[in-house]
Amino acid sequence: LATGTTKVMGTGRKVRGRRSDGSTFPLFLTLSEGKIQDEVIFTGILRDMSVEEEERERMTSMIRSAVDPIVQINSKGIIQLVNPACCRIFMYKEGELVGKNVSILVPHPHAHKHDMYIQRYLETGVKKLLGKGRKMLGRKRDGKMFAIFLTLSEAKIGNDVFFTGILRDLNAIHFCSTHY
Repeated sequence: LATGTTKVMGTGRKVRGRRSDGSTFPLFLTLSEGKIQDEVIFTGILRDMSVEEEERERMTSMIRSAVDPIVQINSKGIIQLVNPACCRIFMYKEGELVGKNVSILVPHPHAHKHDMYIQRYLETGVKKLLGKGRKMLGRKRDGKMFAIFLTLSEAKIGNDVFFTGILRDLNAIHFCSTHY
């Protein structure tokens, strides 16, 4: 009040609320300022975010615990998310993949054409791989190629398009089928 500078008024933020029993919960707080005659008043609107947080945690745990590699990219081919299985099989750390182009996991000649494949789909809407599965090669960090089965799906969130790939290491499946 003393400075007259509003930092949080008219905007919302996630904060932790405290219940009467001392437990905390996520909430979204929006503050606004008003005047009644010469008196300044503040109004806070609170929204309990517990259900959303539980849902996010459930989805995160499902992705992180999946035994098959999962990779999500944006419409530019930039990796947004990988699960631990992806890191293990491709021999990368998460930080080495997130923010990089997915072509890092694809062998030549497809690696340098991958962005073109995405762009062509976005322009034409013709699905060649989306919603289907396909055998192909993956490229590990050390450059070694290995057989994978890729299923690819699309998700639109607002104006953004994301593609999620779930991969199966065919070499591991072949090993298991011949040794058990």
